[in-house]
Amino acid sequence: MRVAVTGAGGRLGRALIAALRDAPFTGPAGPQAWSRPDYDIDDPEAAARCIRMTAPEVVVHAAAWTDVDGCAREPERAMRRNAMAVAELAEACARAGIDLVVVSTNEVFDGRRTDGRGYAPDDRPLPGNPYGASKLAGETAAQAAFLRRG
Repeated sequence: MRVAVTGAGGRLGRALIAALRDAPFTGPAGPQAWSRPDYDIDDPEAAARCIRMTAPEVVVHAAAWTDVDGCAREPERAMRRNAMAVAELAEACARAGIDLVVVSTNEVFDGRRTDGRGYAPDDRPLPGNPYGASKLAGETAAQAAFLRRG
């Protein structure tokens, strides 16, 4: 199986590449590492270009602008990098019939839960900052892209 990992130069991306390198299902070539300059979340055409060049079967999206303070100072840039880039990737994957795994963050929740339990997948997200809001917008865009493609 051809697995591509976005943000392969970042901390999470490097860890995913290392873990997938040992996975038998990635085949002898191992995972495909997508990072700058080929895959740049500021480039609206990057996702489609990387898909055409490498033809993955699954993309694990680990690329993001994770600077919480930077996202608070520049919420428009946060939306570009964490929402629009995900939307572009999801549309390209959905069009090509490629599965997409989007890595989330705890920041999509406000952290004000008082019952001592952790958040579950079916809990309603409520971001407490622009970083969380941008990540949630990306998740929502990815879901919409795949729902439209059926």
